[in-house]
Amino acid sequence: MKTVEPIRDKKKIDAMKAILASGKYGQRNLVLFSIGINTAYRISDLRQLKLADVLEISRGRVVVKDRLAMKE
Repeated sequence: MKTVEPIRDKKKIDAMKAILASGKYGQRNLVLFSIGINTAYRISDLRQLKLADVLEISRGRVVVKDRLAMKE
């Protein structure tokens, strides 16, 4: 199994965000990347996320949930 190291250089992270934010699916890609680098979730977990897992919509307000509950 290969060892994976986190990206620690802030400039590299910012460059990656800029690249991911461009294009047709830029917002989606940026959100997945941001959640991925700030949590311990694998890409297979992130790919299963639904909008309702991340956002709570009630009474005309959209609130970003502060916790994600991943199902095993």
